[in-house]
Amino acid sequence: MTTNRLIRTVGGFSEPQGVGYEPSTDTVYVANGGDGSVRLLRGADLQSIGRIGLAGDADNVRIDAAHRRVLVGYGNGALAVIDPQSRKIVVDIPLKAHPESFRLDDDDQRVYINIPDAHEIAVVDLQAQRQVSSWQTGEFSSNFPMLLDGVRHQLWVAFRSPPKLVAFDSKTGVRLAALDSCRDADEDYKLLIKFNLSFMVVFSAVISYLLAPDIKEFDWASIGLLFLGGMLVTGSANAINQIVEKDTDALMKRTANRPVASGRMTVEEARTFALLAGIGGVLILYLHFNFLAAALAAFSLFLYAFVYTPLKKVSSISVLVGAVPGSLPCLIGWAAGNDDLSIGGWVLFGLQFFWQFPHFWAIAWIAHKDYTTAGFKLLPSTEGPTKYSAIQAIIYSLLLIPVGVLPYFVGGEHGGMSGLVSMAILLAANLGMVAQCVRLYREMSVKAARRVMFSSYIYLPVVLLSLLANKN
Repeated sequence: MTTNRLIRTVGGFSEPQGVGYEPSTDTVYVANGGDGSVRLLRGADLQSIGRIGLAGDADNVRIDAAHRRVLVGYGNGALAVIDPQSRKIVVDIPLKAHPESFRLDDDDQRVYINIPDAHEIAVVDLQAQRQVSSWQTGEFSSNFPMLLDGVRHQLWVAFRSPPKLVAFDSKTGVRLAALDSCRDADEDYKLLIKFNLSFMVVFSAVISYLLAPDIKEFDWASIGLLFLGGMLVTGSANAINQIVEKDTDALMKRTANRPVASGRMTVEEARTFALLAGIGGVLILYLHFNFLAAALAAFSLFLYAFVYTPLKKVSSISVLVGAVPGSLPCLIGWAAGNDDLSIGGWVLFGLQFFWQFPHFWAIAWIAHKDYTTAGFKLLPSTEGPTKYSAIQAIIYSLLLIPVGVLPYFVGGEHGGMSGLVSMAILLAANLGMVAQCVRLYREMSVKAARRVMFSSYIYLPVVLLSLLANKN
């Protein structure tokens, strides 16, 4: 901290959720949501010195240095009190549902615990070793951080749905004030359209457009309009997705902060944006390019928003269905440039189609707990992250290899779409994807799934840019 530089990193955790330092024993406590354990590290050198097993989803950690105890919220509803000397759980206090963040009042030996699923703040008396009160949060919900003002005896709670900052009397639980929290409209609209995902999708459309044989040179105006039209259509689909899934998004940590799920943006506002963006994007593609590109874009929007989105709760076949609108940007870009659906466009469609399976299954593997909570069925195995799911990822990554050599032979004006150099790059990239999926099968871990996910993020731009750079 004195030099503002990174000293070292420590790995080997399973979705770490909370960390705390207990000074009397020089021990760092790390709560792991993935395996429900608390890992113990020696403060001096950060070497692992032990592990405390809990029932599941170990979350936040608080150190009560004054009374030499460590508090950990975990599982479906419990607060563990750990003795730092013996490193054993001395008290297990039951709660109504899974605890998120909490605040400790050293003077009164009370703990204030947010329990979003029960719509309450639980008050635990550590001397009595039990919950003594619960403050109903009423219309306020979702995961929320807290701040305790011990001088004025006020507990400030920031809610996401609706976005409010609420003050409670920490002695009585009486609500003192409810203030509107600030909203960053620009950031909310970026979240609504899932900007990073939309950018990747439109990127593939633009590259496919430039790979079309009829496109002989860079026309920056056309590229800009294709990018704009693509972003509007994709943003519209993502906005509809968030309207439909607002309740399930609120249940998952990775999506609870989305603007509609959190209540920062109304359904009406999101619906108006989706309608205007969808119509605007399709019109741009029709007026500046051609009917075929516009029709494909409209079909892609419909398939993603109204077929794939509701199907996610029905069956894992949704990933197969979702891979179609996820790959159509390649055909949209090709059609915008060539005004046809010739073989080159289908080859690019195939590359992006098969790529999506290891990519999305890796994400579903990492977020399996969240997806299960929301009722989504995205992994190929009904039992979740299993060997079968890993084998499926291997199979689809293997299918990328034959598809990856096709641009050398077909898709161009007089033969192949691209040259030998790009074929070699595609082969190497495809073998790399297979290797990461095989590693997932062997290790069966979140860490290995994360490697597959990041490899897939790198794969797509490398493959598409190499095809463009080596275009015939």
